[in-house]
Amino acid sequence: MALGDFNEIMWDTEKEGRGKRSEWQMEACRSAVENADLHDLGFTRPKFTWERGNTEISSIRERLDRAATNRAWMGKFSHFLVRNLACSYLDHYLLLVTTERAKAERRCLFAKRKQVLEAIWANEHDCKSIVAEAWANGDNKTMRRRLQWTRNRLYVWGKEKFQG
Repeated sequence: MALGDFNEIMWDTEKEGRGKRSEWQMEACRSAVENADLHDLGFTRPKFTWERGNTEISSIRERLDRAATNRAWMGKFSHFLVRNLACSYLDHYLLLVTTERAKAERRCLFAKRKQVLEAIWANEHDCKSIVAEAWANGDNKTMRRRLQWTRNRLYVWGKEKFQG
């Protein structure tokens, strides 16, 4: 398990504030994690784990801290939860990984998130195919029905692909 300050964001959605991170820097971080056969374990709120600046203009917030592990660990500890904990004397949040009694909490968190398209999915070929299929085969369907079908298919696909 790799746990702590990765010193880089992986996606542009993991940053708020001045200055835009270059794609090559984020890609380098994603590649390093992928090459190590690690998988991000996600988190509970708050989204950002590091911040600097005390005004709206100068404030920068990023998700630099994360927990990542391999599939073997995920198989051994199938019920886990990563919490971001505020710490008054550090500019980083603390990470707490729990493996006991997390099943119900994790299920609840995923149920709340099932309506959301995760940013990471958009780069996956399968995701694009599911969306294309929803709109290509929707001759008789209303807009609402197409969106529901797409959402349900993406939810099942995302759960299988990213949660094993």
